[in-house]
Amino acid sequence: MAANVSIELMEGPKIQTRFGRVDAKSSKESVEGSEGRLPSGSGGLAHLREIFHPKGFTDEDIVALSGAHTVGGCKLDRSGYEGNQTENNRIFDNKYYQNLWLREYKEGTTSKGKP
Repeated sequence: MAANVSIELMEGPKIQTRFGRVDAKSSKESVEGSEGRLPSGSGGLAHLREIFHPKGFTDEDIVALSGAHTVGGCKLDRSGYEGNQTENNRIFDNKYYQNLWLREYKEGTTSKGKP
């Protein structure tokens, strides 16, 4: 519910909240350990598939989930980069994807050794 309200407050679409998980019979089944739960910032497509396909995500789901990078920012310990992915990280919009397509990127390595 908090995520849905946050998206709406950031000028995103109104999303109906659905409570509960139909895929878990108990709370132990619905909570994962932190190891392998989130992808590494330096991982590529194969890494994303390795993390998300076992959870039932399709490639299309992974792309949609990646759009959440339009809000918030990068963390140095996860990606080797500290900062925002978009100019205004408090607005839910399509800027993350626009940046991927329209910006010119140069290969390099961060101070943490990440590509």
